[in-house]
Amino acid sequence: MKKIISVTVVSILIFLSISFLTVLNFVFTSGFPELKIGFPLQYYNRFFTAPDELRFSWNIWNLIIDFLVIWGITAVVYYLSKRIKK
Repeated sequence: MKKIISVTVVSILIFLSISFLTVLNFVFTSGFPELKIGFPLQYYNRFFTAPDELRFSWNIWNLIIDFLVIWGITAVVYYLSKRIKK
C-alpha cells in the first residue's frame, strides 16, 4: 500500500509539472490568445470565439488518460529502479 501511495504522489507531481511546462511552452511560443494544456493528449482549451467572447473546454477523458499514462510510466520506472537496486 505504501508503494502505491508513493507512486501516486510522485505521478501527481510529474503530471502537474508536465501541465505547467505545457502552459509555459504556450506562453513563450504563441502569439495567439489561445491556451491548450495537456501532454500527450490535450485536455483543456481556452479560446476566443469573438474579440470579446472567451470560451473554454475540458476533455475529461483526455485528462484521465493523461494521468493514467503518467501513473503507469511512473509505476514501471519505480518498479524497475527497485528491481535494479536488489
